[in-house]
Amino acid sequence: MSFAVWRKGERIGRHRISLMRQGESVAAAIDVELTVRLLGLPIYRYRHHAQERREGPRLVAFEARTDDDGRVTWLNGAAEPAGFRLRTHEGEALLPPTVTASTWWDEAALGRRPWLNAQSGRLAEVEVRRMGNEAVARGAGQAMARHYRVDGDIRCEVWYAEADGAWLKCRFFSRRSGSDIDYVRD
Repeated sequence: MSFAVWRKGERIGRHRISLMRQGESVAAAIDVELTVRLLGLPIYRYRHHAQERREGPRLVAFEARTDDDGRVTWLNGAAEPAGFRLRTHEGEALLPPTVTASTWWDEAALGRRPWLNAQSGRLAEVEVRRMGNEAVARGAGQAMARHYRVDGDIRCEVWYAEADGAWLKCRFFSRRSGSDIDYVRD
C-alpha cells in the first residue's frame, strides 16, 4: 500500500508499506520519505525505513532507521521468552511480550499495549477512541471507514475500511511545526 503525504496543501512525500503474509506470519517493509520545501529549496527532510515481523498478534522482530532532518535514530528488537528485547541508539531494554509497533497498517494493533514508537524506540502512552464511521476516498470512489483518534505521546486520526480493514487514511498532528500531516491512500 502506498500513501501520498501532504502538508498545508502541498505534497511532501510518500509512505509505502509492503506486506507478505504466510499463515499466521506477516512481514512488513516500511519506507517513508518526506521533504518540506520553501521557495523550492528543501528546509526539512525525513526518512524512515523499517522491517517488522509478527506471528499472529505478537511482534517478533522489528528494526528501523530514521533520519529526522539530520538526527539519526535506530532500533532493533526481537522476541524472547521473557518479552521483547529492544536495542536502540539510547540503550537496551526488555519490553513486555505484548508490545506492538506504531506502524499503523494493522487496525487490530490499535487495541494492544504498550506501543513502541517506531521512530524513537520509546514506549508511547496513548489513548485510542473510536470516532464512528464515515466515507473516505478509496481509489476513484469512496469507502465506508472506521475512524479512530489517538491522543497522548502520539497524536493522530486514522481510518480503516469497513469492508476489509485496510488502512485508508491518516492525519498526524505535528507538535514540531504545528501543522497537520495528511496521508492519503494512492
